[in-house]
Amino acid sequence: MADVQRGSAGTYTCTATNSYYDGSLGVGVKRARLDVQYPPDVSFPQDSILCKEGDNITLECHVTANPVANTVNLSKDGQVKSLGAVFDIKIVNRSDDGQYTCTAVNTFYDQTEGAGSKDIYVTVEHLPDVIVGGPEEAIMEYTGTTMSCGIIGGLPNPYQIALMKMGQTGAEVIAMSTNTSGVTELTYDVPAAKREMNGTYYCNVTTRFYDQSESYQRSDNIDVIVQYPPELVDITESSIDVKLGERAELTCVVDAYPVAEVVWTDANGDVVESEETVEGTVLTSKIILDKVDKKTLGSYHCNFANDISNGTAHEKRLGKITTPGSMEWFIDTGIIYAIIVGVIILILIIILIVCCCTRKSDKEKEMSVSERRSQREPPKLYTENYLFSISDLAALKRPPADVTSKEGTENLGMVRTAPDGTVNRKGSRNETSLTTFRPQTREDIDRAERMRKLSDDV
Repeated sequence: MADVQRGSAGTYTCTATNSYYDGSLGVGVKRARLDVQYPPDVSFPQDSILCKEGDNITLECHVTANPVANTVNLSKDGQVKSLGAVFDIKIVNRSDDGQYTCTAVNTFYDQTEGAGSKDIYVTVEHLPDVIVGGPEEAIMEYTGTTMSCGIIGGLPNPYQIALMKMGQTGAEVIAMSTNTSGVTELTYDVPAAKREMNGTYYCNVTTRFYDQSESYQRSDNIDVIVQYPPELVDITESSIDVKLGERAELTCVVDAYPVAEVVWTDANGDVVESEETVEGTVLTSKIILDKVDKKTLGSYHCNFANDISNGTAHEKRLGKITTPGSMEWFIDTGIIYAIIVGVIILILIIILIVCCCTRKSDKEKEMSVSERRSQREPPKLYTENYLFSISDLAALKRPPADVTSKEGTENLGMVRTAPDGTVNRKGSRNETSLTTFRPQTREDIDRAERMRKLSDDV
């Protein structure tokens, strides 16, 4: 048999017949088995395996050979991983990604060897290594800088990259880039860095795997430090009320990078010892006076500076520690000014009240004069050498009557009023006092009428 194939293997039967003399047949049979040996035939259930980092997988190769393979192994990059047809990988790592080969060897009847192999590729999806970029040294405030996020490796590419800043309440997203097709880098430009930029940053990427599960990977941290001159963020009030013998505490809080140096001085310029604590870029300096006396009263100054403040120490007047009730205390607390303003207002109120009362008094005087005029006795009217009263004029309106005197009755002409108010008859020798009179002539009647009109006008 030429070009024997494995399919030719099997049992073959050889039959021979002959004829005897008597016409019978003789039959001879011989069976022979053909064993076709061939090298191992190796295969895998699938052409490749897709998994993600952390999974468990099994590589199993199938071997067909005649004679049976006496050795089977699984290797990767020439390194044997398993002496057998099965290779279990627990917790797959990205380093397990690659091509694996299953190799089988058998030995033929003539002591030659046959060998067969099959390759399978294992793809391990995994997160990339993430790198954060930024200023490696401290930068000055208001200068430009750039921060970035990059990846190395990773399968597939992440679909989201974010630059994060760590905070007391959690991370804050500073910049983000998203693309379902994959993102490999992120750049964040800062035209003018500010002190608020100080902090710890890192990059975070999100990858979606073949089974639609997602996983995250972050970079190492980078500290960004922005230098700026000292700035006073808190200081004791300009004036503190304290009694002699009491405890006083003065505080000066300065924010700066590099951290500021603080020196306290008193009113004489002498340095005062202080206690300092530093938290981040903020320095808190305190001077504590256990018992205030007259020597410690006065002004204290908080002088502060750092390396980038151009060598000029910033000086801030803290104020005085004054005793309550003293003139300095009144001035510093503003009470003296409040008293002065109050006195001025009181004076203005008094002046206003006096003006109002004076005006009211003038009005009352005018009303009093008017009332007295209306209540006084009828005015005395003088005409020529004669004096008449309103009552006298009223008598002119009565019917004529005899005028009675103490000495008798006489007819009167013109009458004269004496200084004591009595009426005397004109031309009378003794000028006797009268109680009533009656005009006797037409002239007297006309004059009396004029007097009555005059009295009515008044």
